[in-house]
Amino acid sequence: MMKSMLKSFAAAFLLLAGGAATAQATDVSVTADDPQRIVLTVAGEVRTLTAGTNTFSLPEGTQIQMAPIPGIIIEEILRNGESVSTWIESEQTFYVSGDSDVFNITTAVLAEVGTGSFTLYIDDPSKADIYFPGTNRLLNRLKAGNNTVRFVPEEETELAIETIEYGTPFYSVTLNGEEQTYEYGAYYLPVSQDMEVKVLANFPDEQATVSFTYLNDGQGFLTSISADGQNYGAVDQITVNIGTSVTLTGDTQNYKFNSFKIGDTTVDYYYGPYSFTVTGDMNVTVDATQYAPVTFTVNVDNAAHIKMFQGYSYLNRLITLHDGENTVTISNSDPLLCIQPVSGCFIESVKANGVDIAKEADGYVIQNVTEGMTVDIVTGEIVRDRTAVFYLDALPAESWGLTVRNASNEALTLAAGYNTVKFGEVESPFNVETYNQPVSQVYLDNVELAPQSQFATIYTVPAQDGGVVKIFIKDAPVMYDLSFSISGEASQLVTVTADRITKVNTSEVLKALTGTSVSVDAGQGVNLEVKVNGQPVEAADGVYEFTVDSDLAVEISATSGVRTVAAEDAGAGEYYNLQGVKAKRPANGIFIHNGRKVVVNN
Repeated sequence: MMKSMLKSFAAAFLLLAGGAATAQATDVSVTADDPQRIVLTVAGEVRTLTAGTNTFSLPEGTQIQMAPIPGIIIEEILRNGESVSTWIESEQTFYVSGDSDVFNITTAVLAEVGTGSFTLYIDDPSKADIYFPGTNRLLNRLKAGNNTVRFVPEEETELAIETIEYGTPFYSVTLNGEEQTYEYGAYYLPVSQDMEVKVLANFPDEQATVSFTYLNDGQGFLTSISADGQNYGAVDQITVNIGTSVTLTGDTQNYKFNSFKIGDTTVDYYYGPYSFTVTGDMNVTVDATQYAPVTFTVNVDNAAHIKMFQGYSYLNRLITLHDGENTVTISNSDPLLCIQPVSGCFIESVKANGVDIAKEADGYVIQNVTEGMTVDIVTGEIVRDRTAVFYLDALPAESWGLTVRNASNEALTLAAGYNTVKFGEVESPFNVETYNQPVSQVYLDNVELAPQSQFATIYTVPAQDGGVVKIFIKDAPVMYDLSFSISGEASQLVTVTADRITKVNTSEVLKALTGTSVSVDAGQGVNLEVKVNGQPVEAADGVYEFTVDSDLAVEISATSGVRTVAAEDAGAGEYYNLQGVKAKRPANGIFIHNGRKVVVNN
């Protein structure tokens, strides 16, 4: 049935979306076993059905409606051979689609199939959905007051009375004078011949008193009694209008909830604020027991370096500490401690009664704090004296598509391309996790890393000072070869750098991944000419930079326009560097000697 409805709605949407475009014609056939029992409406116009097959050519998406006349039920509607509706007294709506749409309707006289009957009184039918779950037949023709309802004894053995506003019961529902229980948004009644059902959906305009009785530590548990926007606290009674919803809120951190008894109904669970509807004067019993406290000692060298939580950190139940010895009391409702370093700090060790606590994903977790326990915490500040480069080939479409964290569980914010990351020794290894990306490949210093498990996309990256981490989520990279040829009298002054951080040995072939940045520099006073596969590279601020996208042959010519001499042949006179500072023993480089620039080679 749902498949057919979705198909119909889709067709209607296409019709609307088409605007002025001409809709495709659909050949519609409707056959009813007794056409006089069915009212057929096509695009708002009533059509007369005749015996046999009735055919219409309609624009695709046209609305058609089929309804039985009073006293008749539709036993079944077949649409293109598939059952889409059964046991209905109400109007059914369809939107025609496809080249053809075929409907076959089977009907029955309700008095003939519904041999049983009972009386149902309802004050406001608009507030209820009443149906038989056995056949899903909805009683949609009820009037305010008494109604005689027919039922099929073999099929319709239960009656469901649902409230339109879920969670809010009616003032009263009785079966043969006996009050019925509201549960899971409805009242469920066994069906029998000549039974009497009375549904009072509306509440009387009267006030009622709700009294509260507290067992054990129930009054301490109850933090709030609220109704109509007013918080009464944990009082002994309140007066409100009948039909008012009352909400009870309790403290599950320090108290064990036992039960609520609301009138004659016992509730033995509490997952959060609990609401009930006032139907008259009533008594509410609250039963709870306070958890015993647990007192322990925390010794910490610097409290500003850590955060301590009762329970896991996502609960955000922070415990305030100061430097040195702390006496801490918590309830044993959740005798778990979670200890994390703050940004820029690390935890060197955590001990509970002298036993080392291992680090977990949520920090250092002590699972069961006991009375008199001693917790010792040693911390430090991170010295971020190391540098790594992180390269990202593209940003994910959604932020959750990639996360990079250091060993302190702090997230790194990366841009596409190169990112310089300062870190301390305790912040490596890093953790890289990708999710639902076209590719997932991670490299450390040109070596591809394997994920933590066969089907995971989580990688451990033990980056060191000067390391290069590359993350590819858009396209799989290719490893290329770069060869270098350097000429000119200033060739010894040429510096080639890959990935913004790695000095290249130009006497060897350089292995480089797709997207690798390579730069060439020689400092002041040297004239460079750089060609890649024969094509000249333009300088920016004196640096020649290019990106690897294939195997490359790099030619570098380094000239200074100055005389080159060996140190022992340099001759008399003082030597000064290019900043004008006197050099006692000139080594390799460019110097000012006797008023001229010279390159000294040792």
